[in-house]
This record gives sequence, structure tokens and C-alpha cells, in this order.
Amino acid sequence: MDTYSMNVGRTVPGVVTGKPHALGGTAGRDDAAGYGVALVLWELARRRGLPLAGARVAVQGFGQVGGAFALHAERLGLKVVAVSTGRGAMYQEEGLPVRELLAHYEATGELPRYDLPPEELFALPVDYLVLAALEAALDGERAAGVRARAVLEAANFGLTPEAEAYLLGKGVLVVPDLLTGGGGLIASYLEWVQDLNMFFWSEEEVRQSFARSVAKAVAEVSAKAEALSADLRTGALALALERLNEATRLRGVYP
Repeated sequence: MDTYSMNVGRTVPGVVTGKPHALGGTAGRDDAAGYGVALVLWELARRRGLPLAGARVAVQGFGQVGGAFALHAERLGLKVVAVSTGRGAMYQEEGLPVRELLAHYEATGELPRYDLPPEELFALPVDYLVLAALEAALDGERAAGVRARAVLEAANFGLTPEAEAYLLGKGVLVVPDLLTGGGGLIASYLEWVQDLNMFFWSEEEVRQSFARSVAKAVAEVSAKAEALSADLRTGALALALERLNEATRLRGVYP
């Protein structure tokens, strides 16, 4: 931002996003990725009649995305019963104290204890399994043990194609990264809009606009998937390609 601003002779905060709040960043940025995953889960569950209050959630990965998701999931009334890192998983059937775990993890880089090997988290009896760690974390072999009603890709490419095909064949709802991964992008867009107008919103206003964007995306992707009698990933890809095609058609010869 500084280099660009020096070249044009004035401060231009909107040229980059992800800035500190004092330099034109937006409220609600730090946990945007995890918050977006929680809202996608909420919207899909509401639309499909899946359980919400007290529903059991296991979260693979307890970093920036997984930790923020767990906190917001708890606020929405879900019960986070398991979280994991590369070292192992912590499991508590009656639900984990997410705030305490986050404070401990931020201070030490470790969970307070490890009850299970990390891979056993995938087979826990939960309603929702959230993949917020590594690419291809859930492969075809591990997918065979999944007991969740829905699996959410909070990390890019969290499922292998074989795992996704197996889960869809079993009737498990697979929520792709194309839909769950928009939180950070939405936050960047909202930051850019505020920078352009040099008018900054409260955290509550940011959250409200954020939630509207997520609800709209879930509704449109769901509608496209239903129209095609397809899964959510196919619906999201089809919708994106239709939009690109329409924009290209309207532009004509140029660019």
C-alpha cells in the first residue's frame, strides 16, 4: 500500500486487503474464514432440515480456520466434541470448552491432552465433520469409516476425489471448499468497499453484510445443484462457469 500510494501521491488503502484496522482494514477480518464455514453450515442445515442445536461436530485442524470455526459453531448452539492437530485428537462426548482450548492452544501451540490418534477423528459418531487442516486429509480408505451426516471442506481440497465419490454414494452431504472457503474473500471485498468510500463499519455491520453474502451464495449454489440433480461441488462449478460465460458474452470482442 505504501509503495503504490507514494507513486500516485496520495494514500490508497483499497489497493490491498488484509491490512491492520488502523491502516484501513476491516473489523471481523481475523476470524472471517472460520466464521464463513460456520455460517455455511448453519444455512445448509437450516435449508435441509439437518440438526443444529446440540448437533455434534468434530474439527480436524485447530489453527486459524478450525479454531475460529469451532468458536462460532459453539456460539450457534452446536456442540464441538472433538478437535485435532497433527499430534492427536482431543475428544469429549459432552462437548469441549472451546474458549479454554483456544486460549491454551494460542499460548502453548498444543492441546491440553490427546485422547486419540489424529486419524481416528474421522470415524467419530458426529453429525458434522469439518476438515480444516491439510489437503487430501480424507482419502478413500478413511472415508469408509466416516459416520457424519455431512463433511465440510474448510481447507482447500480436503477430500480426495475417491473419498468424495464414496461419501456421496453413501448419501453423506459433501460441502466443497468452493462454498465454504469464501469467508476470507468476502472479508477482503468488504474491506475494499469500505476503503473506496473511506467510510468504515462497525463489527456488527460487517457481520450482517457478511452473513447476507454467505446466505445468498448457499441459496444460489443449492438451487443450481437441485436444478441439475447434482452435488454441491458440481452446482458451484456450473454456476461459476455460467457467470463467466455470460460476462464474456456481454463484453463481446474485447478484451
